Amino acid sequence: MAPPLDAPVSMVVDPMWQWIFGILHFGVAALVVYFAARGPLRQGNWRELVFRMTVLFSGALGAVVFEGAVDRAGKLWYAEYGAWPLMQLWGTHVPLWVAPVYLWFIGGGSLWIIQRIRAGSRPRDYLVIFGGIAVADLMLEIPIIKIAKLYTYYGDNQPFFSQTWFPLPLWFITTNRLFDLVPAMLIVLLMSFRSRWVIAAIPVVMFGSMYVSYAFVTWPVIAALHSGASPLWAHLAASYTIVVGLAATFAGAQLAPRMQYLMAHHDPAARAPVAAPRPEVPVTA
Repeated sequence: MAPPLDAPVSMVVDPMWQWIFGILHFGVAALVVYFAARGPLRQGNWRELVFRMTVLFSGALGAVVFEGAVDRAGKLWYAEYGAWPLMQLWGTHVPLWVAPVYLWFIGGGSLWIIQRIRAGSRPRDYLVIFGGIAVADLMLEIPIIKIAKLYTYYGDNQPFFSQTWFPLPLWFITTNRLFDLVPAMLIVLLMSFRSRWVIAAIPVVMFGSMYVSYAFVTWPVIAALHSGASPLWAHLAASYTIVVGLAATFAGAQLAPRMQYLMAHHDPAARAPVAAPRPEVPVTA
């Protein structure tokens, strides 16, 4: 498939910034793997280790199966000339350094939420987590866009966006909360099954949930971007995406505590408390 006609296909990678951000993100990904593996290795809990690593590396593989599609749909373009190649999909080029970002941001974010669910966090705790993810999103993307210029968003009708003062479309920021929440909750539901082989289905659930999270809220704005809609209609469509994304995030924060014991059989320490037997009442004549 050919690149989009309005994409800035002439962008050239700055080798220095590619090395800086490449080393940074591979380093962060390595730290996430280390901290996720440390506890299970100390305890000799190999099933938990396999579970955590499967979540993390399924997230990393999302750079292969999903990133090209969302780039085409949301009008994001990575500088291609001089980039470390990973793959091409839907007429878009995805560089290698995106894979570790997916590992720590999607895989790590999902695993963090899963661990909070298993620990019994309250709705307010999840809202704090989502706020932290939003800040991490801004700190991750804006320097890469404005300073390193390794990729950019584009489009004459791209809503809530400015190349100069706000280079990250607002509707992406709100949708990325679901990008961690939906995989986390679906993986917890998957792990509620008691089969020891259910872990093998995590990659399928992870990949599908990436598409589900974006398709659920972004279909109006994507339709506007690719139909030549006026900026007014594009902003109205993006407003829908933002409102529904925030509402879904809030709903997920309310639902997550109810899922605490779905993985209790996977972690004996987190088993639901068993109600004490009710005392027998003597029968009197």
